[in-house]
Amino acid sequence: DVYKRQVGFLETLRFIAVSMLVVTLLRPERVTTISREEEPVVLALLDESGSMGTLDLKTDGGVYKRSEWVALKTREDAPFWKPLENVATTVARPFSSPQGKGATDLSAPLIDALDRFPNLKAAIALTDGDWNHGQSPLAAASRFRTKGVPVYTVCVGSESPLPDLS
Repeated sequence: DVYKRQVGFLETLRFIAVSMLVVTLLRPERVTTISREEEPVVLALLDESGSMGTLDLKTDGGVYKRSEWVALKTREDAPFWKPLENVATTVARPFSSPQGKGATDLSAPLIDALDRFPNLKAAIALTDGDWNHGQSPLAAASRFRTKGVPVYTVCVGSESPLPDLS
């Protein structure tokens, strides 16, 4: 009688363990639907600092200043916006620095975007990456990461500096 109870207990324990293993292998998920009143926003931050005036972008159509190339690619009728318009509201905002176009503050426009757009889906920065004013952009990027909002950077300009600039 004691032997049957021990065997029954072990069989029950084995059944529970196998059941938990099967449930784990099926990867159960909890799906929640989030209904939003506002459409998500994809923000394009366009660098308009002085360093964007450098004439160093060679394309099939000729040689462009960095700022001219950004303006060409982000026109309202440009293919840049087409895939984004189907999934979100697209907003383009120029930035440089509170000190003027002679300096570039990459952090301030990113932090401002988090405050201004509560439904921010992604941020795309079109810049030459020349950061020389304000807080480190890494601090702003970490705030984006904690909110789960990706930041994509499109580097504009030649990969190697021109001889007269170096």
